[in-house]
Amino acid sequence: MPEGLCFLRIGSTLTSYYDARVSTVYLGAGSPVGGELAALAHEVCHAHQHRVIVNGGLTVTSNLDSWYQTAEGKDFVMVTGWRLVDGKWIENCERWSCGYPNPLEDAAEFCANWYGKLYGGGSDVQQYAPLRYAWAIRSFPAP
Repeated sequence: MPEGLCFLRIGSTLTSYYDARVSTVYLGAGSPVGGELAALAHEVCHAHQHRVIVNGGLTVTSNLDSWYQTAEGKDFVMVTGWRLVDGKWIENCERWSCGYPNPLEDAAEFCANWYGKLYGGGSDVQQYAPLRYAWAIRSFPAP
């Protein structure tokens, strides 16, 4: 995680988000599927992506796009089949995933579900998303 990571509650009607400029998770509305804990986990996974960028010596942008240049980001895009066509990300869905705007969001959501599964929650990520699961084994520290 980025050094000095902060957490702030912003109210139950606002959308949760991670702000890389100030290394802060803003916790608002819970996820429709997993509630508040799932939303928090997703944003903490964006903080992980931020740390990967910093560790790679890359410039951190507010939207974390430089994650795609890291070994972890490149591996996720390659393994999952995401591709950039005419400036738009096109995904290769597994049963678990579909409908994310880009690999950055897909990876953060999968990270949240992967850790959720390890701690007794989340979906059956190994069965329904074997490509993403194999990537997670390589990318995330064991609990």
